[in-house]
Amino acid sequence: MITPEQIRAARGLLGWSQQELADFAILSVDPIKKYEKHGTGVRRSTVDQVESALERAGIEFIENGVRKKKDKVIIHEGPDAIARLFDDIILTLKELPLSERNLDIFGVDEEVFLRNCDLEKLEEHIEQRKYFSIKQRILLKAGDTNFVGSSRTYRWMPEEYFSITPTFVYGHKVATILWEIPPEVIIISNELFSQERRRNFEMAWNAAEIPHKPETTTNGRK
Repeated sequence: MITPEQIRAARGLLGWSQQELADFAILSVDPIKKYEKHGTGVRRSTVDQVESALERAGIEFIENGVRKKKDKVIIHEGPDAIARLFDDIILTLKELPLSERNLDIFGVDEEVFLRNCDLEKLEEHIEQRKYFSIKQRILLKAGDTNFVGSSRTYRWMPEEYFSITPTFVYGHKVATILWEIPPEVIIISNELFSQERRRNFEMAWNAAEIPHKPETTTNGRK
């Protein structure tokens, strides 16, 4: 079980307050304060939840210490893989200047995505994007009107060029979802690669068609 010192050190590396850690771990701040101060009186499951949250945020726990993960490639597998991707998108973009908080997405079939995604976590992610003023653009297959949110954030690309493998470009990262059972997410951290994929997206976006059908939404979201 991680120690109070490791939690404080991890927060220091991330620049998080106790409240920010609590929010990310979906916990009350009180047990975090108590454990950091006394090291006792908190359930093991609560400490495990804090540890899991910090690991998702990019912290690696080592003997008697912590450090930031240096992996160029991170793979998430299992039922929470997409939730981990959502967390990484927010954690990465919220640290950037407002002008750089952009999320560009290729190859999304929203109907498939919604079938494989925790809808509660998706709602939370959408609210976080709004809170941190993250701008999103998505390329869909021509004619697809399964919009999650405003149709103004979508454009249609010809079916012959459309890939059903969702790819996310954000900050210095490129992430891809493989629709395995369960889903698998691959995140690559590389500035040159992300710049290249962003240029690819920009070219496709400028050539894509603006949806001309009246705006519709999935699950009633607008």
